[in-house]
Formats: sequence, structure tokens, C-alpha cells
Amino acid sequence: MGNGPKPTNVERRALSLIWTRYQPTGEWQPSDQLQREIDRSADPFDLWETLSGVSPRLAVRGWSNERGPSVTVRGIVESQEPAGELDDFLRLALVCIQRYLSVQPDPQITRADLPKDDFRAKKAARLLAGEGFFIHTLPDEITPAWLSKINWHGVRQVKDMTDLASYLAIEDVIAPRRQAAIDSLSGSGPLGLVHSRSAVSDLLRALLPDHVAHEILPAVHAARTRFDQAATDEARRSAVRDLAALLEGVREQLDEALPSGKDNRALFQIANNYFIRHWSEKQLADYDSLWLTWIFNLFESTVYTWLGFVIRSRRS
Repeated sequence: MGNGPKPTNVERRALSLIWTRYQPTGEWQPSDQLQREIDRSADPFDLWETLSGVSPRLAVRGWSNERGPSVTVRGIVESQEPAGELDDFLRLALVCIQRYLSVQPDPQITRADLPKDDFRAKKAARLLAGEGFFIHTLPDEITPAWLSKINWHGVRQVKDMTDLASYLAIEDVIAPRRQAAIDSLSGSGPLGLVHSRSAVSDLLRALLPDHVAHEILPAVHAARTRFDQAATDEARRSAVRDLAALLEGVREQLDEALPSGKDNRALFQIANNYFIRHWSEKQLADYDSLWLTWIFNLFESTVYTWLGFVIRSRRS
């Protein structure tokens, strides 16, 4: 099934433990509880250290000790645990692809498409949302009215799959790129923001909530294009102003992401006091145009950093 990396024995033990504790509850178990169980075994190991080195094709390490780790579809396969959830995932993934390629104006998955049992339905929907980003809505519970739009940015990347083996083969290719996109947003990867804006744009859109992917990300791209093509300081200032307005729109979320409220205020002091959004005698306008480039890059990098926090919260 694909040519992805095979886990070591200890990695397989970790994947199996995570998955078998998820199956009966539909919730990823806290890593501290899993570690205690491991330490009670005859051959203990460090779960966090093991998952730190595991391939992103196999598992995603949790973003906090409270929420714990999760495994991908390949991780379920490689854990060698029998999993009826894989059958549900495959059937629904193919439904998503079929509807994406159809002429339906707004392709969706509804409650009627999921398994009849509510618990099994919740796990199937979570696999679609968390593993392959086939849908946008990650459900806490399944109701008769539940539905989710199909995430076309994610589906189009695997639209050639026909079975589990072909899906895993495609994942071998896109999983490293997806992880690189996330690493780039967090500043820990080699790609940098230029590649995040272009080469992996579909990957970023697939990982982000619908309104962010279709409204905020395109606005950032457009502002960058306008700034790079600007022939005057006023045109460059206009592109900076667009980013400032975008940041104003997510100011409350920035409060949660930034280390303290002071950082938030300092960011908007630049927009409000340096002849960006306001015109008055009090504005500080006498500065070299090179500082406009610095201000734009600061605002743009702040947006991408915030996007990184958005992705982290969705994957936790």
C-alpha cells in the first residue's frame, strides 16, 4: 500500500496504542494518560520523543499535552489494527471526489451519507476532516441536520484515488509538502513565506477554515501582488493599508495568539500613527520609503503566523 516509510517497532506500538484508545471513545486521549499506560508496560518508551521523529505520513503529534496526539490513515494501516473505520473513510472519500467532479453547484456531505450509527458516523466524519481534509466541518456530535461542504482544495489533490492503496500512494507525495507548509508558517521549515504563498497554496487552503481560505488568504496574496507591482509610495502604502484592515478584522483572534495585549497594541500603533490609515498633523510621515517594505513584511508575516495558529487549533 504505497511506498511510504514503515514505522519502527516502537513507532508501531505508539500508533497502535493511540488508535486503540481512540476507537472506543471517538476522542484522542491525552498524551499524559497514554504515557502512564506505556510506563506500566514491560518495555516502556517515551511517547512524545517517539512521535517527535515519526513521519508526518504516519502520525501528527498533538499541539498540546491536553489534547494529545492523533494518527493518519496510513498510521492506522501501519498500526496493523483491524479498523472498520478505514472502510467508512474510503467510501466517503470517494463520495467526496465524485461530488467534487460533478456539476453540483455546492457539493456537500450530509448525515445521510454517513454510517447509520451516530458514534461510527462521528468517527468517519472526523477522519474525513482531520486526515484527508475532505470536508470543512469537524463534528463534536452528529445530528440529523448535520452537513459539511466538501473542501475542494483538499479533494482535488487526491481526485485520482480509486482505492486505499492509491490514496496512500498519493499521500506519500502530498504529506511531506503539507507538513512543509505548516513548518513554513511556524518559521521552523525551509520553504519560507514565498513558497507558502505560491507552491503550496492549495495545501494551505485545504488546512484552513472555509472563510479563511476563501477570503483572508486571497486578500493577503492580492496585497502582496499590489505591493510588489507598486510604482509609488502611495500605491505601496495602499497595499499596507489593506493588510492593516485585514489584521483589524482578526484583532480579537490576534489577542489570543500574541504573547500579550501590548504586542497587539504595538502592531496597530504602526498602522494608526505612521501615515498608513489616517491623515492628520499628528501622523509620523517623514520616513524613508524602505520602511514601507518593512511595515508590509511585518504585517504580512503576522498574518501568516496567525494562519499557523489557526491550523494548529484545527489539528489539536
